[in-house]
Amino acid sequence: MGFSSKIREGWRRFRCLPQFRYFIVSALVVTVAIVILRKMEHPWEGLTAKRIRQDRPWIGEDYGRYWGFWLGLGATILVSLVTFASHWWWSWAHPQLAPNTSGNAKAKRFHRGAWFALAAILVLAAWIRVPNLNRPILRDEQDTLRYHIHGYHHYDEKHGGVFTFQDVPWSDAAFWNKVGNNPVLLSVLAKGSNDLWLKFSGKSPDHFNRIAIRLPVVIAGILSIAAIAWFVFAFASQRVALLAALLAAIHPFHIEYSEEARGYAFVMLGAALALGGAIRALRKSGWWHWIALVGGSAMMLYAYIGSVFFVAPLALTVIGIVLWRNAQTWRTADDKNARLAARRDLTRLMVTGLIGVSIYLVFALPPMICFWDHKENFPWRFTVSFQWWFVFWTEFATGQFYQLPKKPDGDFAPLSEAIAVIVKPRPWTWIGIFAASLLILVGVGKTMRRVNVATGFVIGVAFLAPFIQIFFHGVITHMVLFFFYLIYWLPVVIGLEAVGA
Repeated sequence: MGFSSKIREGWRRFRCLPQFRYFIVSALVVTVAIVILRKMEHPWEGLTAKRIRQDRPWIGEDYGRYWGFWLGLGATILVSLVTFASHWWWSWAHPQLAPNTSGNAKAKRFHRGAWFALAAILVLAAWIRVPNLNRPILRDEQDTLRYHIHGYHHYDEKHGGVFTFQDVPWSDAAFWNKVGNNPVLLSVLAKGSNDLWLKFSGKSPDHFNRIAIRLPVVIAGILSIAAIAWFVFAFASQRVALLAALLAAIHPFHIEYSEEARGYAFVMLGAALALGGAIRALRKSGWWHWIALVGGSAMMLYAYIGSVFFVAPLALTVIGIVLWRNAQTWRTADDKNARLAARRDLTRLMVTGLIGVSIYLVFALPPMICFWDHKENFPWRFTVSFQWWFVFWTEFATGQFYQLPKKPDGDFAPLSEAIAVIVKPRPWTWIGIFAASLLILVGVGKTMRRVNVATGFVIGVAFLAPFIQIFFHGVITHMVLFFFYLIYWLPVVIGLEAVGA
């Protein structure tokens, strides 16, 4: 056999490997990563190296070049090792199971009519949200716009006090996070959207477009409605999933943060994807389910690092269930199918987790290190009070912000005055608040009675996640805790409301 024949035979055998497509995708990813690592300015050369040698303060590009390079190199090596090791783990991840083994069950699917209904709900959501994209820049949006997306005008004292425009470089959008207020995922996408608008509109660089900046947010918000339906459909009926989507489409809290140029729409999207992926992965163990779990979790953290109070308990719960199942199968050695299925789940979790976490850290860790290097004591202190719980309840129940009235001395006004001030002017709103609260409780009861143990643990942990963060902020750190920091809870609340209806 000649050399060319051996090459063709080797290629034919390679193409017949079950992991052929995985090899090709991994090879493309690794090749692109190597090219980027080779062509980028390295941390030992250029201005970054000069600032390091002279011990001068770093700027955004330094965090990207230094930490991005070394983390990128580590991730590239790790992905390569996982790919080469697939010769061993691929058979574990794809065992031959009996047809009735858990994981081989036919997946539930939306009927055609349900798809049309979901599409109509998404159109309704867009009709509600899109007209507000050109509203004024509000609250934290201005900091994001000035320091991480667009830039700001100022008097340049270094050049004679000339009034000039300081634009935001891509490195500041992706890596600069001095005060911990950069929703990096949103900043990068919004800067890209605004730069495209500048290119096609012909405007000068000191212009920005509010619609372009908010466009990634509203897209993520609308997609999160579909993701909420997908998440709820993992443990409830098609009707309940569509009802959850409808509630999300009209929920004032969801609407507000599907329009604000911050990262919270991506948090809602990531939470729904992670929950839907976790429930399905523990039941059917499809690759895309594990990818949804890991990818949704990474999206949440990249948009808002405080999502760790949701992601960490969820991840530990999933890992615990998978390890427990593996331990149980070794106690019942006669059940070969269960042992193979448990090992499959553990293998797929490890592969997606290792690859997903390594890629996430390349992009997310540099701005986190930037924040750590510049950390300062936050001026506001947080204590859990009855007033705080009251606002928390009303915000998540119906998206309405209400505070109990107080007397001049600071004490709460009598109940009769509170009812007269905040209840009587809006009786239907308060009927809605109490009804929503009741539906959530009923939904919790129904869900825990009907679902399997693994799904119950996942939903239960997701339901309790905000209370973990409240305890951490209120008892341990006393760092400020705004209600929208807990927005990862909204998909869970809406889903349980729909179940309880």
